[in-house]
Order: sequence, then structure tokens, then C-alpha cells
Amino acid sequence: MKTLGILSFLTAVAFGLQYGGVVNFQPAVTRVVQVAQNIELIDKDSYYTIIGLDITDGREKELEKDRKAISERIANLGSGDRLAVYLIHSKAESEQEAVLSVDMPENPGPAGQVFLRAKKEAEESWAACWKKSVLPLVKSDKTQRTDLFGFMRFIAAKTEFMKHRNSTLILFTDGQQVGDGFNMEKKAPSHADLEKAAQRDLIPNLRGIRLLFVGVTPIHGIDNAHWRKIQTFWQDYGKKTETKSTNVSSERIINLK
Repeated sequence: MKTLGILSFLTAVAFGLQYGGVVNFQPAVTRVVQVAQNIELIDKDSYYTIIGLDITDGREKELEKDRKAISERIANLGSGDRLAVYLIHSKAESEQEAVLSVDMPENPGPAGQVFLRAKKEAEESWAACWKKSVLPLVKSDKTQRTDLFGFMRFIAAKTEFMKHRNSTLILFTDGQQVGDGFNMEKKAPSHADLEKAAQRDLIPNLRGIRLLFVGVTPIHGIDNAHWRKIQTFWQDYGKKTETKSTNVSSERIINLK
């Protein structure tokens, strides 16, 4: 921990000078300690996270769990982190706009107050976003299908995200692609479907990012065998897109480190 080492050194020097009678460095020591207490705000790599929230038919009972998990991710943001939330629906590639966009300050400010204020604003923005931008769409009469392939293509075109050294794509979804000649609600995907997806230009280059499928539960009445094939399909898909890593889980535990 480079920053922590520097702070420890400065603290030791300040104490040494003070007790050696050179000068009163107590104010400086106090300030260094305050900075050290907020070390978690600055002594870290920044992360760029994009969240895809599946609002399609059948996931209504999962959404409250998703909301809480996203709230927790926002609560764990650090200095310099970026986070954006998009919705996965029938036109996840052609009709997209972030429903939430957060840029945390790199400088936490005195005693971390700038950072803490920004985090509070981010948490309040997410609460407002949920009520104004997410729930109305979920409760609408418009049938939504899960266009995961389209969403992947949309993400691959986001140059700044793709070039970030700590970019993570988190998908809250059942993983059941519907559209572009696929219906994973009715038929479990196979290895041959990967070739089919490649032929239809549905496997973009996601080289270097981390890809997390979370909350992947067997909804729409599929059995466990069908559900496991969906998990395997997306693991193999991640390898085809050249992600840094791909993880598919029914849990919603998110660890970016």
C-alpha cells in the first residue's frame, strides 16, 4: 500500500521532530492521522462499472433483490470510481440511455467530506431513479423480451469503458436471451448456438473487461438442467468475447477486487 507507507513515514517524521524539540508538529500529525483514517477513500485503483438491469417479463419478483444489490454497490464506491446503470429490454442495443450515471470525486476533500457528500447524492439519485425510471417501465403493459446479445453489442461500442483498466460489466438477469433467432426460455442453449450467434454477428469483442452475471435464477418454469445449460452457455460466450473473466451465479455478491 504505497500511500499508506508514505503516510506512516510522514507521521513518524513529524512525531520525531516534535519530541526532538525542533518544532511543534502536532497539527501536522493530527492532519496526517485524519488522512490515514480516510485511506480507503484514496489508496485504491478506480473502477468503472456498468450495470445492466433486466426488466423483462418474469423477473418482477427478482427486482427488489437487484435494487438492494445495486444500492450496496453504490455504497461501496471509492474515490475516482464510475458507475452507470442501463436497462435490458427488447431493444437493448438500439434504444439505450443510462438511467443513472455516477462519477465519484478523485479528491475526497478535507476529512473525506467531498467524497461522502458525493456518495450520499449517488444513493439518493439511485432511490429516485428506481421510482421514476425503473418501476414505471416494469409496470407498463409493454411486453419486454431479454435482448442480452444486443446489450453486449451496445457495451462493446462504449470505447471509454472498454479501454478502462478496471472495467466490470454486471448483469442482473435470468440469462434467457429471446430474439435474433433464439428463445432460451423455451429451449436450452447448446454449443451449436455459440456458432449460430457468431454467424449472426452477436459475439462482440469484450476483451479485458470482467463480466458478471448475477441473480441468474431458473424462472419461466425451466428445470435445473435447462438452467445449468444457460450458465454454461454464458461462460463459454464470455471466453468467445475474450473477457478477462466471466462468472455466472444465482447470487448477487459483487467483489470487484
